[in-house]
Amino acid sequence: MQTKTEPPKQETVTVSELESRNSDAGRASGNEDRVEEVLQVKENAPKENVPKTEAEPASVTVVKGESSTAVAKKLQNAGVISDAAQFDSYLCLNGFDRKLVTGAHTIPAGATAREVAEIITGR
Repeated sequence: MQTKTEPPKQETVTVSELESRNSDAGRASGNEDRVEEVLQVKENAPKENVPKTEAEPASVTVVKGESSTAVAKKLQNAGVISDAAQFDSYLCLNGFDRKLVTGAHTIPAGATAREVAEIITGR
């Protein structure tokens, strides 16, 4: 006799709730899926309620030999991303951490995690 399996219940949470649940996401094994979930939510979330005329792009300089962790911290300090540890995990999980391009990079306001990663790697 076959039993019916019920689909998993979907939980609605905010980006802040996911961020707080995953403050160390990607640093311990098994958290990679949660990092991806947080980043997908951020990428699919509506842009900030800032008119485009007022939003300023940010400039971040990558120095030769600098780690992805250091670059993620610079991006957080510039206001490009909200969580350096999660963004660094994203870079590492997707191979961007090994392809950082040195020099100054201009990040447009409201750029998604993928867009930021592509800008700092020249992809």
